[in-house]
Amino acid sequence: MQSFFFGSGDELDRDDWEPRCLVPVVRGTKIPLPMVTYPARGGRRAERGTARGPLTTTPGSNAGRHHFRFGSSPRRRMSHDTRQPGEPARRVSGKRIVAILALSFAAFMTYRVFGVYTVRVGECAPPGTLLVPSDRRSITVDGDRVAYFPPRSPAAHAAPSLLVMSYNIEGHAARLDAQHLEEIAEVIRRHNPDVVGLQEVHRRTWQSRFEDQAERLAHLTGMKAFFGRSFSSWGGEYGNAVLTRWEIGGCLVHELPSLGEPRSLTECRIRIGENELSFFVTHLTTWGRLRRRMRAEQIECLMQLMRRSERPYILVGDFNASPSTPEMVELLRSDHLRACGAHDHPTHRLTRQHIDYIFSDHGWQTRSARVVREGPSDHWPLIAELRWIAAAGTEAGN
Repeated sequence: MQSFFFGSGDELDRDDWEPRCLVPVVRGTKIPLPMVTYPARGGRRAERGTARGPLTTTPGSNAGRHHFRFGSSPRRRMSHDTRQPGEPARRVSGKRIVAILALSFAAFMTYRVFGVYTVRVGECAPPGTLLVPSDRRSITVDGDRVAYFPPRSPAAHAAPSLLVMSYNIEGHAARLDAQHLEEIAEVIRRHNPDVVGLQEVHRRTWQSRFEDQAERLAHLTGMKAFFGRSFSSWGGEYGNAVLTRWEIGGCLVHELPSLGEPRSLTECRIRIGENELSFFVTHLTTWGRLRRRMRAEQIECLMQLMRRSERPYILVGDFNASPSTPEMVELLRSDHLRACGAHDHPTHRLTRQHIDYIFSDHGWQTRSARVVREGPSDHWPLIAELRWIAAAGTEAGN
C-alpha cells in the first residue's frame, strides 16, 4: 500500500497525536473516502469505517495504524467534548427551561408582594361630607336629575375650547422598543391637545431604560409636565403624569384605596388665562371581575375628591372596566361627573373594550369626542373638545 500525505510531509512520531491526512491506495481495492491516520499504541489495531461503510483492505495492509473519521484529534475531543462516538449533541431539556422560568417568576412575584404591594384605605373624605358645598351651582340633567358643579369665573364664556387627551402610554414597552416614546410623542404632537393625562408612566425604572418618561415626553412635545408617583419599583417610580401647554399652578397626589399594587390620583391646578381648573388623572386596579370590589372603592374615593374641588374639574384615566360593569354604571350616573362622548368604540387593542374615559363636571359642554386609533401603545388615546359654560344653572343650597 502507498500513502500520499497532504500537509507538512513530516513522518509521524509515535507520540504525535496531531492528525495527518492521507489517501490509502491499495491495489485491487477502491476506497472512496480519504482517512485520518494516527499511530498505533501497544501493538493493538483499531479500524473504523467511513460514513459510507467499513474499510476493506487486503490482509496485512496498513497494519499498526488506527483509522478515524475526519475531525479533531482525540486529545482535543476529550478536552472539549465528552460524548462517545456516535452520541448526539446534548440539549437543554424542556424541564430545565421550565424550572428556570418558574424560579425567575417566583423571585419577581416575591419582590412585588413584599416590596411593592400594600394594603391601604386611601386619602378619601369621610362618607357624607361636602356632598353639596354652598358655592355649587345646580343643573337638571336627564329630565329629572339634579347635578352640581363649581361656579365659573365671569371670563369663562370668552375662553377658547379646551382639547383634552387621555393616553395610557404602556411605558414598560420602551425596554424593547427604543423608539416607543418618540412614537407616543408624535401622536400627541399630531393632535395638539391643550392638556394630556398619561397613565403607566415610568420614571428611571429598568423597564424605561432608566429614563424619566414624563420629562422626556415634555421635551419631545414642548409641553410642561408633572409626574405623580403611585409606587416605587426597582429603584425607580411608576405612576401617572400631566402634560399641558398652559401653566401648572401646583399638583397633589392622592392615595387611593389599594389591596395589592398601589394606585393613586394625580391632581394639578392649571391656569388658562384668567381661568383655573383642576385636572385629575388616575389608573384604577385591573384583574377584571376579581378586583371589582376594590375598583368600586377607588371610584367612591374619586367621587369624594371631586366633590371637594373648588374649581371646575376634568377627570381622565384608564379605569380598567367597561361601561356595562356595575362600578362604571354607578359612576356614569353620578351627580358630580359626566362622561364626555359615547363609549361605543374600543380603547384597548387586545380586549377590544372601552376602558379609558374622559369625565368633567356638569359645567362643561362636549363639542366632540373620539378614539384615535394611532400609536404604539396597547391603548388608543381618547380625545375630547370641551367648552366652558359660564353662567349655566342656579345657585345650589346646603
